[in-house]
Amino acid sequence: VERRKLNLIFTRIKKKELTVPEKLKILIDKYFKYVFNNKKLARLIHIETHRPSVEITGEIFDFIHEIRKHLKELILEGIKEKSIYAEYNPEMIVNIIMGLSYTTVFFAYENPEEIEYLYEKGPEEIYQMLSRGIFRKEKDEKECDH
Repeated sequence: VERRKLNLIFTRIKKKELTVPEKLKILIDKYFKYVFNNKKLARLIHIETHRPSVEITGEIFDFIHEIRKHLKELILEGIKEKSIYAEYNPEMIVNIIMGLSYTTVFFAYENPEEIEYLYEKGPEEIYQMLSRGIFRKEKDEKECDH
């Protein structure tokens, strides 16, 4: 069932007349909302990263590989439309997006007082980091150092 939902989400997103960065922003937001509204799933993933069971871990990895496949397709589309730098390895871009999203959720469960903030602000902050980068350009540094 979850895999069907996943494929449906990606199929709908791919059909939208949006740039790939806009599509990724929607997907990140959907991921956070999904995990926040399905706390049992989030806890299961959290538990599996601490005390994995062979059966469940296999299903989770299959699901993750499916997400990776869809994200890579979007990244390649972004490279083609020139909204994503072609010189970056698509696999690395997928790793960064998934890593930022996953660890934000993972640590939300480690720090319960931050859950609301992370789920509310996390998607936008991740998108901004991806779109702007985290390093200031020299010009920006000089302007801000007054």
